[in-house]
Amino acid sequence: MTSPLTLERSDLMIDHQRYHFVDLTRLLPLAQLQKIPFSLRVLLENVALRAPHALSHFLQMLAGAAEKGEVEFYPDRLMFHDTTCLPALADFAAMRDLTTELGGDATAINPRIPAVLTIDHSVIVESYASASALEDNLQFDFRRNAERYRFIRWAEKSLDNFRVIPPGTGIIHLMNLETIAEVVTVDTSASVPLLHADCMIATDSHTPMINALGILGWGVGGLEGQAALVGEPVTLSFPEVIGISVSGALSPDVSDSDLALHITRLLRETGVVGKFVEFTGPALATMSVESRATIANMAPEYGATVVFFPFDERSAEYVALTGRSEEKQALIRAYMQAQHLWRTADAPQPEFSQLIVLDLSTIEPCMAGPVNPHQQIPLGQAASSFADTLSPEMRDRHWTRPEYPEPIRQGAIAIAAITSCTTTANPWLIIQAALFARNAAKHGLRPRQWVKTSFSPGSRAVTDYLSASGLLSELEKVGFDVTGYGCMTCIGSSGALQPAMEALVSEGLQAVCVLSGNRNFPRRVN
Repeated sequence: MTSPLTLERSDLMIDHQRYHFVDLTRLLPLAQLQKIPFSLRVLLENVALRAPHALSHFLQMLAGAAEKGEVEFYPDRLMFHDTTCLPALADFAAMRDLTTELGGDATAINPRIPAVLTIDHSVIVESYASASALEDNLQFDFRRNAERYRFIRWAEKSLDNFRVIPPGTGIIHLMNLETIAEVVTVDTSASVPLLHADCMIATDSHTPMINALGILGWGVGGLEGQAALVGEPVTLSFPEVIGISVSGALSPDVSDSDLALHITRLLRETGVVGKFVEFTGPALATMSVESRATIANMAPEYGATVVFFPFDERSAEYVALTGRSEEKQALIRAYMQAQHLWRTADAPQPEFSQLIVLDLSTIEPCMAGPVNPHQQIPLGQAASSFADTLSPEMRDRHWTRPEYPEPIRQGAIAIAAITSCTTTANPWLIIQAALFARNAAKHGLRPRQWVKTSFSPGSRAVTDYLSASGLLSELEKVGFDVTGYGCMTCIGSSGALQPAMEALVSEGLQAVCVLSGNRNFPRRVN
């Protein structure tokens, strides 16, 4: 075994360009490396590169020859959303002021690793079901947050290693998946560029969505994020890795949302808090990155640190689809294969702490609720599941209002929202919704007067393909105009209900929100 103190770097030629990388097969024999889950291979590489003093102990923990302890993880990059970034930027501003007071060079105070701020948590559904809703809500946002945005603009112009994705662009996780993620990081600080697997953290719990692209990353708190910005490691307990072996195929009437909700319930029952979850099995090769992202995004709902999908041919297809250059695609392919981070169907299956077998053909259409995202219920039981939460005397209660032509009963839908990066990252789910809207409009169906409708895509790519296919207008016909590119209803920024509905709720009406977001418990969405 190579000594961590004299760790040698291997050569890799890609398109006549010489690169260095830390070859994992020089740390472990290939047969032994192939037994290790892919997520732990990325973690092993990170330790070898960034914390070589801990490499020997990490290898012992891998082999089961040492008691499991803490691991120092050094992310390549960090992503913030706007509610967690402001304190970090204020700290950098304060450090610069103090440096100036002490006679130092304030411009030397910068993040040690690249940081990207995505402004997606501020926009609120004020205007809806209107062609002007998107612009109206942006204007509300700019007026409400003008001072914050001026400060962010200062930071963007002043700090190195820091850039901003502005309001009205997209949600942090989908921006990461579509544009920011490198898959393979190229370190050009040495004369020969060094390649290693992209790994990151972000200050949002749903960060594991990026695991869908074979990238190791998870959510951290604001203080951990700030520590990483100044070069400190993120520590974690050496993780158990739970494998999920998928086989079979989903029935035609079963969606990726049904699959994600089924897995959420399954893993809550299994108990995976603080653990890594990694997918394997014969059906994995048929699962698109968009489908994987829908599953990985739900990690906080069952407490897993990581929900990892190894990089494979489907991942490479997504990299091409999202416009990465041909040179970047070639580099990713060559490196991931050389480093044994590219999964193939004929490769040996890694050994996991526990293996769960999941036949996709057994999954049925379902919903999550009525109050928690892990409460998976068959679609046909949705109405009764809500009724079961009410006392008998409350079930038959109803209200009349002059604003509405018919009585309002318990369970009236107050909000209907297509929201969050969980589902809007998945074109198949969005297109299904648009086709459903088209059929509804053909039959003259529209939401009731008291329903607040909204559509907040995860990125502008969503509206681009809906517009190109003629389906965006179908959603608009039934009140689902684009209200903004941000988290919105998914994080409680659903805005006020209609005034009459607000009054009824204050009188005891148990109203319902139906949404495509990743969290649905009471008061989370409104």
